[in-house]
Amino acid sequence: MKKRTIVTLMVALLGVMVFATGCTNDPAPPAVTPAETTTAPTTTTTTTEPAPPVVEVDHGPAEYRFTMNGDTTTLNAHATTSLIPQTIYNWTHSGLFRRAPHPDGHTSIIVPDLAASEPISMDAEGLVWHIPIRPYAQWHNGTPINAHTFEYSWRMQIDPLLINQMANFLFGLTIEIQNGREYFTQDPPTDWEDVGIRVVDDYTLEIITTRPFRVEEVMTTFLDRSTFPVYEELYEAGMNADRTLTSFGTTLDEFMSAGPFFYVEWVPDALHVFHRNPDHWLAHLFHYDIVTIRVVPDAGARLQLFELGEVDFFDVPAAMIPQFMDDPRLHRLTGVMPTHIDINTLNDDQPILQVREFRRALYFAVDRTTIARLVNQMPAPTYIGHEASTFLGDGTLFRNTPQGIASIPENNGFDPVLARQYFDAAMEIAGETFVTIEFMYSEANDNDRMMAEFLEQSLPEIFGADRFELVLRAAPGAAIGAMRNWRETTEWEITSSAWGTAAQRNFPHQAFTHMINPASRPNTLMPDRFLEQWQHGQELAGEIPLNINALYDIAAELEQLWMYYVVNIPVFHGVTYRLYAERLELPFDEFVPIMNFGEMFGRIRQ
Repeated sequence: MKKRTIVTLMVALLGVMVFATGCTNDPAPPAVTPAETTTAPTTTTTTTEPAPPVVEVDHGPAEYRFTMNGDTTTLNAHATTSLIPQTIYNWTHSGLFRRAPHPDGHTSIIVPDLAASEPISMDAEGLVWHIPIRPYAQWHNGTPINAHTFEYSWRMQIDPLLINQMANFLFGLTIEIQNGREYFTQDPPTDWEDVGIRVVDDYTLEIITTRPFRVEEVMTTFLDRSTFPVYEELYEAGMNADRTLTSFGTTLDEFMSAGPFFYVEWVPDALHVFHRNPDHWLAHLFHYDIVTIRVVPDAGARLQLFELGEVDFFDVPAAMIPQFMDDPRLHRLTGVMPTHIDINTLNDDQPILQVREFRRALYFAVDRTTIARLVNQMPAPTYIGHEASTFLGDGTLFRNTPQGIASIPENNGFDPVLARQYFDAAMEIAGETFVTIEFMYSEANDNDRMMAEFLEQSLPEIFGADRFELVLRAAPGAAIGAMRNWRETTEWEITSSAWGTAAQRNFPHQAFTHMINPASRPNTLMPDRFLEQWQHGQELAGEIPLNINALYDIAAELEQLWMYYVVNIPVFHGVTYRLYAERLELPFDEFVPIMNFGEMFGRIRQ
């Protein structure tokens, strides 16, 4: 068990409750002045009982507790596509900006975190931006954070030798940084000095982009955990001799953060503990003293912890949802990412995956309506999700536009007759008479398991059991990520996955951003036509004023290309049914995309 000793002042007493005497509706007795009287045989006096002493009740630290069904293998947010580090970073680390609840209680806003203010446009075109850094920003060990910290961090993120999986989140997630992609790919050979990241002075960063962007887009880029600063001393200490790998973040001793909570303990695959940092510049937004995360893969065990009052929310698996539908503690959260099936088209040991007709056969053979009903989710025959791509200042969702509606195929893309026709054509092209495909899924994800088990039965019924077999392989989620590692490999064939590509995107075509960069996308052959169309969308997004309808058209065309080539197979869109403990006071009464009900900024009722 690794522990870090942190010298900090913890608030032991969270509140003082005063118990006073009760009140009644009876009228108070009239005041009596002590005096002699000749009209009454006796004298009546009143006395005041001493008030009971004030009782101070120590409720102990306000501890927020929840579970995760898996863990990360590294805290280095440059090197993993897992979303778990984002959860950890949101609590324990700080980036330039952060999402927080709007005071109106109905939406979220982006506020400066390590940044001292919003980005400042330095030219009329919106190409050059200055970002001031808080002059008193520091790591948890007291070391100052400044503009040089970010320059080093981002240089490592897109280092051409490290080939970090999250490199494109810096230079191409929302904004495009000048020569960022060229430096990372070294196509053409590019020096770091040519990248549009500059240190103006110790506390001012300069960002130069390839085309005009809006201030909201610049801030959105730096919400992602991969753009948070890294601690140079530890990052360098973990570097191997040829500088192609660092052990930074593989243990808590090899990690440093700067957020609103101290990272106190990490027991891999078991436990994370954070303690509130009262000196953080945004400490006023946070009301818990301790945050405890348990890693519990089994849903039954997670439910037991919730019912025992040991955790503060429980995400209800599909099979359990009916028994909780009338529970007043149940909340519905619309997810931001569709679950899909990745296809390893670079797997030379399974060449039929490279045959488009076979991938088309798989697409049309997936009964999304039935699968969605099994897992209590929404069918997703297209890649851009239901919550995806809210335009800046507009709120329009692509799925609600005429183009988005027209992209939805009949019967949610399920056509067993057409699937069989494509399958027959694929088998002839590949010269095969029988094919076995392995489906790898996370053993801790009940929805993925039920989807895999359904397809194990349904696909042979469509293609013919004498010609097709689907073999299932369950594995830990972290192991799956390490196994396929988003590089050329024959260790997997098809696998379930999901990408958070929705409401944080500013334009609908950017839902495909993760799939554009060779370093972060799965082992997928990306058609040139798709890449060209996506780039056209990027160019349109830079025009002022925006041609919004043209951007809708681009997104719809990209979806059609996606389905034509079957880059991956969308199946269902996430809906989470969550039980919240009654002791938890949430800042939002209604679901807010990305923020859920604002659990991070909640309070514990005493």
